[in-house]
Amino acid sequence: MKCTHRKKQKIRLWFLLNPKHLAEEVSRYGYTFSIKGFWKKYLLGISGILLLCFFYQLQPFFIGMVLMVTALLSPAVILLRYQSAYEQRRFLDVSNYLEQLLYSFQRVPKIITALEDALIVFPEGNMHNFLLQTMENIQTKDVSGDVYEGAFTGLEEAYHCRRLVQAHAFLIKVERLGGDFTSAIKILLEDRQMWVSRVYELAQERKVIGRNILISILLSAGICKVASLMLPKELMNPNHVLSQLVTAVFITSGLLLWYLSQRRLKPDWLNDAPANEEELKRLYTRITDWDPKKERKKTIKKLIVAAPIFLLCLYLKNVPLLLLSLAVGLWILVQPNVQLKQAKRRVTREIDKAFPIWMMEISLLLQTENVHNALAKSLEQAPYILRAELTRMVEGIEQNPNSIRPYLDFMPWLDLPDVQSALRLLYSMAEFGGEEQEKQIEILVERNHRLLDKAERLANEDSLAGIGAFALIPMLTGSLKMMVDMGLLLVGLLELSKTIT
Repeated sequence: MKCTHRKKQKIRLWFLLNPKHLAEEVSRYGYTFSIKGFWKKYLLGISGILLLCFFYQLQPFFIGMVLMVTALLSPAVILLRYQSAYEQRRFLDVSNYLEQLLYSFQRVPKIITALEDALIVFPEGNMHNFLLQTMENIQTKDVSGDVYEGAFTGLEEAYHCRRLVQAHAFLIKVERLGGDFTSAIKILLEDRQMWVSRVYELAQERKVIGRNILISILLSAGICKVASLMLPKELMNPNHVLSQLVTAVFITSGLLLWYLSQRRLKPDWLNDAPANEEELKRLYTRITDWDPKKERKKTIKKLIVAAPIFLLCLYLKNVPLLLLSLAVGLWILVQPNVQLKQAKRRVTREIDKAFPIWMMEISLLLQTENVHNALAKSLEQAPYILRAELTRMVEGIEQNPNSIRPYLDFMPWLDLPDVQSALRLLYSMAEFGGEEQEKQIEILVERNHRLLDKAERLANEDSLAGIGAFALIPMLTGSLKMMVDMGLLLVGLLELSKTIT
């Protein structure tokens, strides 16, 4: 059985220059690599770069420099294509499996039956193999033990998808305890549908950004050539070492930029990377342990240490150093508040992304539990950034079950209107459930779908942050090349004026 999930590992570009090594890497993603096809693509790419070098009138040495970069990047670009196809296939496996699993379980509430139906959808491939292994784990389990304990472990570890784990946990709970699960299945199916739509939307955005970067590179190359053709030929020396070097650097920078942008834009279709818990803990502690008096004392100590430098600059009447020391002093004064604002902004964004995930778990638990039990049972699966505050909230509810205060006291030092609104609704359900419980759960689910959509769009924005700026870099490198050409033109004019005089 081939493993369908590979841990990210660094692969040196020179290692892939050997077609056999490249074929081995491609085969690890479940694809067959044709060395003959590789040489066709490789030679086609080299031919295109050669034409571009001749177009810019590069000399053999600098052509060789550009071709070396092309040769180094070509295998990596090919591998990148297979990696992208592999990630897309994993996403399709998970989305199709979840859809079939949930619909089948809705029809016949038996996990083994749902898995058999899902197996029909996957007649071969990695998902087929993992489903067979899961069914074997369930059917061969000792009756005295938990039939489903660890049965889905291989499948879940292979795909690392939160929705997969969530669906499995819910189906196991239903098969054990029974009850009306129609609403919960509907919640999971709607969540899956919205997730698929968002992922395809993100993939389209990545495609558009990649196309814009390529257009920017080609436009910059065309403009630079047109600009050089407009300069007087008798004053220009295209064979000048500086002109040749800058042109070679310009072409190679375009190649490197395109490769790096393709790496950054490679879709992470399942998009379930865990948050950096150490960083979040540091930011959370900075906010909760914030003490204005202590921060003022630290600032005063830093200013006292920096004061002699300022006085020395004042005594020497060195204006630049004096201005620099004033800027440093100003930074020392504002740094604590700036760091606090940055921490609050980052934590708020992380909560906006994590809270709907926790609310999805609560929505499923409320199908069979009351609010208090659902809150307590959700702690184990709660996202890291929420865990401490949720634990404090649950403890407050246990001490004073009828008070709204524990619900309102959730991260009071942050502005979280959507979170506060959802928690007030939970309090209302806890206090005035009864006949209105089902209607309130529907409201909660609908609101959470909106929050989850917003949260995952925020995560998508984060994944694309900064990549759009890549489209500006070719204009900068092109401007540098044209500046060098203009400089050489001025040198030619000076030499011409000297010969005339």
